Amino acid sequence: MLKASRLTHQKKQPLAAAAAIVGAVICAGVASAQQSSPTLKAKVPQLYQERLQNASPEIRAKIEALEQRALREKWRFWPTYTAAFDHPMSELGGALPGPSKAIAAAQQASARQALQRYYGEKRRLGIHSTIACNSRFESFDWRSKHKLSEIQKQDPCASCWAFAAASAFEGSYLIENNQLVDASEQRLVNCVPNDCKTGGYLWKALDYLVSTGTDLENDDPYVGKHRHCTPTSAQMRRLVTYSMIDTDWTKVVAPAKIKSALCEHGPIAVRLISTAAFRSLSGEQVFHQVDSGLTVDSDNDDLGIGGHFLNIIGWDDTLGAHGAWLVRNSWGKAWGNGGYGWIEYGANLIGHQATWVHAAHDKVGVGRGPKASSTLPTRRTAGVPRARWCATTAR
Repeated sequence: MLKASRLTHQKKQPLAAAAAIVGAVICAGVASAQQSSPTLKAKVPQLYQERLQNASPEIRAKIEALEQRALREKWRFWPTYTAAFDHPMSELGGALPGPSKAIAAAQQASARQALQRYYGEKRRLGIHSTIACNSRFESFDWRSKHKLSEIQKQDPCASCWAFAAASAFEGSYLIENNQLVDASEQRLVNCVPNDCKTGGYLWKALDYLVSTGTDLENDDPYVGKHRHCTPTSAQMRRLVTYSMIDTDWTKVVAPAKIKSALCEHGPIAVRLISTAAFRSLSGEQVFHQVDSGLTVDSDNDDLGIGGHFLNIIGWDDTLGAHGAWLVRNSWGKAWGNGGYGWIEYGANLIGHQATWVHAAHDKVGVGRGPKASSTLPTRRTAGVPRARWCATTAR
């Protein structure tokens, strides 16, 4: 009995030692995460710290849950209370699906022809453009060239598609004319088929900007709900053309292609899947994907997940794991860094339905007033089924 007791004790010793080692590793990991949290928290601007201090118990609970995830999953950014948490995802997104491949291919061909004619007319008139961007740059930011308008706020309407379209138009117009215009998103909400509760189509908004154009914000200010579509005027500003970079709207476009389009045309409209983590981004932190299983159809309003359009305005290859996009959002200045934010290449499927637009130089004469007739195929008769929002179940 004594011998057996000694053997049992000897077996327990290595097991106890192993358990102690495992426990030490776990404790070290927790301590490391706890030590890293002050560093991450320090990157949260004072504005957001004050917002959280004054937040309701419900909001504080949501943010605390995200903070626990950040510690547990070792996020490289610290979540906080941004203005995006003041609204449900149904009021923050609104990104309905893109066109069929056939329609996208036809638009690509039309865009190439339109650009050739436009560039030819610019040469004939002696108008020369200086491109301040090179896709081979390690980093680039259209803000540094003063080619962007003020950050806007889309709520309480699911009109991200209108803001992304208008923002791309404003950037391209400023690049072409060196003149800032504040395009009316309300004109698009009024005149392009959409629903403030479920969203709208980016490509239909861009069709409208090509064929009809938009007036200025002062003429038709944003009210966040659908109103009557008023008659057009001679002062309407139009796009020359637009095109998706890839004909498959569900495909995340390679960074090199987006950079090239960004340099030639200006801010790019893109789609991503917004999540609660993305909504919590603040300051100069770089967002990286923390939610698995996202698809272009992912949607859950209760979890704050849904399709969203915004604009890529720059990049930095030294940020994040393999580089990051600088994005311009339509959630006001109390998100990210004054309405701008960094997001790793490909995170949350950013870059699918990437679309460039090209505004006209005023002297060329194709950018003012409604078009007499459109040469683009009519989407309503092109065999496109009645589209549904990305809020439907995944494919």
